Amino acid sequence: MERRDAVLVLSNGKIFHGTGFGATTKIFVELVLTTFTAAGYNCALTEPSNQGQIYLLTYPLIGNYGVPSWEKDKFGITKHFESDSIKCSGFVVNEAYNKPSHVESSKNLDQFLTEQNIPGNKGIDTES
Repeated sequence: MERRDAVLVLSNGKIFHGTGFGATTKIFVELVLTTFTAAGYNCALTEPSNQGQIYLLTYPLIGNYGVPSWEKDKFGITKHFESDSIKCSGFVVNEAYNKPSHVESSKNLDQFLTEQNIPGNKGIDTES
């Protein structure tokens, strides 16, 4: 995979350089920080209350669980997600792991974001 430069620019003028993954696009929306751990990013990305936000995870490594399939239960409700698509407009992480090892993983985070046309930015110090 070819390296793509990605930039996060805040309204106060601060600029953070990283590496792009997922879709390649420009977005102009609110940035939201969260401190939850590595398990649960699938739910955070698909949570309707995160509609139209760039979601920044302070946990240092994201993606090692991969992304499960869009499987539904007997009531037609998605098993592993909060809705039927990604609701965030962007995703920022320190490190995105692309070789998931979870038994229910059907794709990696980069593939998931690309399919849903969501840009990601990795390599940014999200802990400080």
